[in-house]
Amino acid sequence: MLKTKTKGDELQRICYDIKRDLESTKSKLVFIKEMAYITDYVQEYLPQGFRYVFLTREPTRVFTSFRKSIQASGMFHRTEGPILDIIREDPANIRPMSWYEKQHQLWKYVQEHLDPNPIIIDATDLASQPRKILKSFCEAVGFLYSDSLLQWSPSQNFPKNFVTAGENLEQFAAFYSTALSSTHFMAPAKKGPIPRDQLTDDVIRCVDYSMPFYREMYENRLQAS
Repeated sequence: MLKTKTKGDELQRICYDIKRDLESTKSKLVFIKEMAYITDYVQEYLPQGFRYVFLTREPTRVFTSFRKSIQASGMFHRTEGPILDIIREDPANIRPMSWYEKQHQLWKYVQEHLDPNPIIIDATDLASQPRKILKSFCEAVGFLYSDSLLQWSPSQNFPKNFVTAGENLEQFAAFYSTALSSTHFMAPAKKGPIPRDQLTDDVIRCVDYSMPFYREMYENRLQAS
């Protein structure tokens, strides 16, 4: 989420340079994270020769959490009270209703053009049984598994130590506070979808539209060995 006026030819140049650098790297391991819902306009710049991994999560959990974090972040600066509709009131233009559709489209594109067997990891599976899921993941990508992957130190420098987008990520601190203060994977207290009668109308619309895309990807997720 960069604050940038980069458009047209300049955007293409930047994307092409990144693709070229990745495809020519001499490093044994390169790990890059991106948000799937914003990558539809740069699909042609995704690098060849990499394993692709998709992280997904049950939609009622995602949209309820997003709504809560948006309210906590104060991004919307409402004067009439809390945010009422995450679909209609979208000043950052992140189009939550399209997230799962875009991720699904990218998954299909990667299958056809880049990696015939992209890995799908479900967030609840990872948080609930991290050792098993990470072992299966490492085996699939050729990375040596270690139990050291299960623990880490809380981040004190985020986002100041990020190469790019640090300033922009500060406004989203409400989204990452729990993760940044964590030291290990934490299994969710409750599993499964949030009951429909506990969802707001805007969340229900997002969930109903997203669920078919999520279900197909969930059925193809990485299983713990």
